[in-house]
Amino acid sequence: MKDNQTDLKISVAMATYNGAKFIEQQLKSIINQTRSVDEIVISDDGSNDDTLQIVRKILESTEAAGIDFVILTDNPRHGYCGNFEHAISHCTGDYIFLADQDDIWLPDKVERILYVYVSNPNLQCVFHKVKNIDKNNNPLSNCDNYIDFKEGIITQRDYLEQAISGPLCAGMVMCISKHLLDTALPFPLILGLHDQWLVFCALCVGDCYYIDEVLALYRYHENNVTAKYHGSLKNRILKVKKRVKEYRDYDISFIILGEEMKKMLKKFGLENTQAYDTAEHICRIGAKKKEAFESNRVSGAFKLTRLFVKDKRYRKCGTNAFLYQLAGILTR
Repeated sequence: MKDNQTDLKISVAMATYNGAKFIEQQLKSIINQTRSVDEIVISDDGSNDDTLQIVRKILESTEAAGIDFVILTDNPRHGYCGNFEHAISHCTGDYIFLADQDDIWLPDKVERILYVYVSNPNLQCVFHKVKNIDKNNNPLSNCDNYIDFKEGIITQRDYLEQAISGPLCAGMVMCISKHLLDTALPFPLILGLHDQWLVFCALCVGDCYYIDEVLALYRYHENNVTAKYHGSLKNRILKVKKRVKEYRDYDISFIILGEEMKKMLKKFGLENTQAYDTAEHICRIGAKKKEAFESNRVSGAFKLTRLFVKDKRYRKCGTNAFLYQLAGILTR
């Protein structure tokens, strides 16, 4: 293991699609780190705005001197998850930072995370706290974490089962070891769940680490993939309609994800664990939801409601998820 930050090669994997509005600010925040990155790999999923022109302009700037840019426009698996897989698979660094196209990194993000890795060389993934901002960089809330962690090591023993139930963190806060790619690639054919898959694989291999410090600003706006419903009433309605459709497709993704997780757990000798039981349960829930979607509207709504009432794990997904899925059945 290389014993200091200067010996390490650092890659950034960024997935882009029509990100012209914010990508310059994000790239500059990555370029101007207290510890420079060595490589930025951008996979573009067919942008028809000025995204790639802006990227090339920054690539040629004096600020970017010494950083290798790789621009990929041949994503074989269209969509958010496949686009990230394409970028990650072309990274050559010892550690790979995931980056969305519309956020902002604080200046010491890379340095702070690498310090943790150098101090704990067997970690597979490090992630951190974020603050939320709007499209004008105004703060929206103090922080946005999926789970309330304390700073320190996130162990396989304590968190593997939770990583199966849902993502422990967003992809934009992650930095992964290149060794994790041997386990995590290729991604399952899933929709938008790459962050959950990566943390799950990291915990199958070993441990992760959480830094209880804001190292990036997550931007909510009307066009980002995981945004809440800020903006005009029209944009909120469009976002809700889009989310209803996504939930129809996600059910298939969750079945696939559960089956792939079971395979991974067997690979690492973890089939006699609570985590494996949870993966099996998630597959059963997914199959029942799929059955509800394939029934007629009345029957499907009844089946989904009965599942929500009877299954505690399904209820853990939240009432909003259930309502989106119910709307998907009633409006198809």
